Amino acid sequence: MEEFGGLNKKQLLKLLAVIALSDGTIDKHKKYMRSITLRTNKNSVGQHDMFNYLSNQIINKNAGNIKSKKFLCSRIYSTELVKKLLKLSPSYKTTPCKENKKDFLSKPQPTLSFMFNENKNVQKLALRMWFDFEGTLISRFRLCKKFDRKYFSYDLAFLYDVFLAESNPSLVNDLIKLCDNVGFKAVIKKDPRNWIGIGGIKLYGKSDVIKFSEMGPITDVKVSKKSPRFSGFSKKSICLSTLEILKWKKIHWSFDNEKEGLLLKQELDKKFKEMIKKYDLLMNS
Repeated sequence: MEEFGGLNKKQLLKLLAVIALSDGTIDKHKKYMRSITLRTNKNSVGQHDMFNYLSNQIINKNAGNIKSKKFLCSRIYSTELVKKLLKLSPSYKTTPCKENKKDFLSKPQPTLSFMFNENKNVQKLALRMWFDFEGTLISRFRLCKKFDRKYFSYDLAFLYDVFLAESNPSLVNDLIKLCDNVGFKAVIKKDPRNWIGIGGIKLYGKSDVIKFSEMGPITDVKVSKKSPRFSGFSKKSICLSTLEILKWKKIHWSFDNEKEGLLLKQELDKKFKEMIKKYDLLMNS
């Protein structure tokens, strides 16, 4: 993979650790050969290709694959590799599951601190990889009603956030530090539905969203069914389309009546989707 050209085995191992922390699992059972597993939906072929590439480069061994109608599963069997990963982070368990929250947090927590002494290129790859597995670019046109001194108006604006999902407090703080290291300003995004009340981190400044969108994900991963608007489109296409709109001279409009705003919103929503389709076709051609 071009993005990993020039990286040594230690750096590639750290990127494999990022996969294990974001969307993978580690089996460290003492009685059996230890393994690293990546399980995704059936359309994430590129992510498994990346997983297999890292396995080949680090230990010269292919990851085993299981494919069903609903998911893809890749597994690397290597006790030595698991031992190396555990030297980078003492744990890869990010949530308490059935365990008591207080007991879980009293134990060694997963960490990304092994990335802090790397150069900016490797740290950016780590963020791009997290975005690949657990991130989204939330771009949309929003119409809202404003009230000022008994006068109603309607504002239509293009809004944008880069969101990296994570609920583990240790990893959330590490992700913020990683962003800071490479020049991004990130904040914690609250989510009362999660076990600790944290949903992840977000970047919302225009310049930061532009720079992050220019990087985009590493693979051609598609948006999951959790997003009814963009399900099936690639994250790269959404990044490129967002970049195109952010370069417009105007991304904010005001109206005296709601109907005018709604008509323009419908037109712009349609245009945005057409952009995404265009980039998807270009990448698949």
